[in-house]
Amino acid sequence: MTLCLTCGALQMLKEAAVAIGKGVSAVFRFALSIPGRLAALATMSPSDWAKWWKGTWVWLKEEAHHFWVSLGENRHTYIQTSGEVCLPLALKSD
Repeated sequence: MTLCLTCGALQMLKEAAVAIGKGVSAVFRFALSIPGRLAALATMSPSDWAKWWKGTWVWLKEEAHHFWVSLGENRHTYIQTSGEVCLPLALKSD
């Protein structure tokens, strides 16, 4: 019985290590892609920029709507709690 628990724990540790490694890898890939993305935005023509911004704005509105709908009845409590947590942090001076 102890051996099975040990095997299960080892399997969980292995899966956690793989997940952490994938997450770190994704963060580094994204961070390394930022300069190229900024350069691409800087070289866009005004019409391409307008097209990109329109698509980004549509995506942002869809995400905000999804967030709002998924909160359902709890949205007011969530917004109030977020404000209570964030406001002191925002006003905190070092």
